[in-house]
Amino acid sequence: MPVATLTDSQRVLILHAGGLGDLVLSMPALASLRAALDGRRVTLCCRSDFAHLTDLWPFAFERLIEIDFDPYMTSPLDANRSGRLDDVLQAAREEAPDTLLSLELAPTWLTPILAALTRPRMSLARKHESLPPARLSSALELLGLSSFAYDTYDAPDNRQEAIRYASILEILGVPAVTAGVNPCDDDRKAAEALLGAHALQGRDLLGCFPLGNPHVLLKHWPLDRHVAAISTVAGRHHLMPLLFGNETERDSLQGVAARLRHAGSDSIVFAGNRESWGTTAALLARCSAFFGNDTGLAHLAAALGTPGVTVYGGGTWPSFEPWASGTIGIVNPLPCFGCGWDCAFASALCLEAIEIADSVEALERALSGACGPKIVALQRRSQAELDTIASASSTYRVAQADRRRRYDVILDLQERLLRTHRVATLRRDLLLDAERRRSQDDAERSAEIAALKAEIKRLHRELDSLSPGNRRDAGG
Repeated sequence: MPVATLTDSQRVLILHAGGLGDLVLSMPALASLRAALDGRRVTLCCRSDFAHLTDLWPFAFERLIEIDFDPYMTSPLDANRSGRLDDVLQAAREEAPDTLLSLELAPTWLTPILAALTRPRMSLARKHESLPPARLSSALELLGLSSFAYDTYDAPDNRQEAIRYASILEILGVPAVTAGVNPCDDDRKAAEALLGAHALQGRDLLGCFPLGNPHVLLKHWPLDRHVAAISTVAGRHHLMPLLFGNETERDSLQGVAARLRHAGSDSIVFAGNRESWGTTAALLARCSAFFGNDTGLAHLAAALGTPGVTVYGGGTWPSFEPWASGTIGIVNPLPCFGCGWDCAFASALCLEAIEIADSVEALERALSGACGPKIVALQRRSQAELDTIASASSTYRVAQADRRRRYDVILDLQERLLRTHRVATLRRDLLLDAERRRSQDDAERSAEIAALKAEIKRLHRELDSLSPGNRRDAGG
């Protein structure tokens, strides 16, 4: 039984501040919401880096609000100071939604701020503390907003994202619909032109994602193992490795290409940007298979029907585990899984346990086409090692939780001091303004009094000139 419905919703704002993979995985849910809200005004608010991804979807929104910053990496204060937050708030204010749906796995501070700004009749977000209460109160105060109690739902961390999105639809009473990702003809022509420039028309390709989120380098499988696995499989199957990344990673991708040349394998680099998702998708669709780190590109390739292999660590496992036909995930489960990439150890033991041969074998299986979504769960640690890992990670988690609590207390004190400083500054400014006004008033009054005195003297002189003695002299 749904606890909320969209029956009376007329103007809906859907917020999704996640990354590429998050948006790809949310697409079926967004398609279902779009279909259920046919005839109503629906606005999607997402990060500008991935806004053009919506061009690949078989449905559209009445408006797209682009967030030109990453709310996971940017504070409300910094976003407001740059003016970029104001653009988002102004657009949301113009939409005046009666319904706000925040679809992220981990909602950011933008969710409570948009809720406070729009104060919708209906709202829904996953229960998650994006900011300590004192900092959120300070952010709302800075923006001249008062807090708003929006509705939340519980969702465990150890659940695949596809299941969480399905549960959102169930809560809202929305039937699921199917929808796919499909680059247009112009995108496919652009992809073929790029391949033609390298004389690769008709050549079988291996899409490779050796890099990934620069803020979480810990989740990257060692680069030398990437190079060895790619060169081995490319050589066996006469595939041309196509190295994917964004324009800020071009030099790093060229470095990977140099390593592959040293290993005896040619490759080409495609460094895309926020406006080239169509070309990226067309190139991924042209690949015989993909291989790489747990990145949004792997999910986009899977959505396009390209088979492939992803190397997983335990940071967010199993939220982004393989879900599409023909895809394989390699993982070495450990007791410390679910760390959110706040690793208790000097390096990611989960990724270190995955060997080159594991990836090569999985890629061979994916290329054979004989698999559905599959997880290859390795176990390369002894029971004694697992016990040590469990004990060490548990101790670390307790210490980190205590550190976060103390850090939140420090931040709370800082916010209180800032608030006190702002109040004191405002009071000082008000007193100074009052003093200036009083001084100005005193000066104006003094000028008026002086003018009145001058006028009185002038009148006295006129009266004196009209005294009886003066009048007789004047008449004599």
